[in-house]
Amino acid sequence: MTAPSEIVTDEASETAPEGLTTSVLRIALAAIVVFIGVFGAVGASGFSEVARRFPLYISFGIVIIGTIVLAREILIMVRGGEYSAAAYDYQVADMTPSSVLRRGLLWFGIVLGFIGIMALVGYLVAALVFLTVTLIIGAKMRWWTSLIAGVVGTAIVYALARVLVIPLPEGVFYIGL
Repeated sequence: MTAPSEIVTDEASETAPEGLTTSVLRIALAAIVVFIGVFGAVGASGFSEVARRFPLYISFGIVIIGTIVLAREILIMVRGGEYSAAAYDYQVADMTPSSVLRRGLLWFGIVLGFIGIMALVGYLVAALVFLTVTLIIGAKMRWWTSLIAGVVGTAIVYALARVLVIPLPEGVFYIGL
């Protein structure tokens, strides 16, 4: 069995660059994200006019961001760059596989918490909590700076939803504006 850095690329027995396999995986992941956005847009197009607005905007946003990341990943691979466009490579470079798994489970729990809070009290409170917690944990920002950024981010989403007439999800115990 050959190691990823010993993959033969042509008849001249030239070896592939060491990061080729991870670059291909990053590109594949970005392409999957774009596909998910397209799939969401196609699926939402069957909804009623009001019901499809929010999923369509989210899907188009995913497609746009995914396409940008995909293009950057391709450029980085073509130029022979060492790191991905995502900051993830920098964060896990010195971590053990078990600590990477624990970190992944932590973020999975945060996303599940967001969904649970949204189901209980609605999107606005869930977005505020999610943005604040992710900035504290992911960006290692101070709690008050994270809270301010969370309030501003939630206010921007709320304003866009009002302007574009997008109904945001309301929870069982919704405290509305």
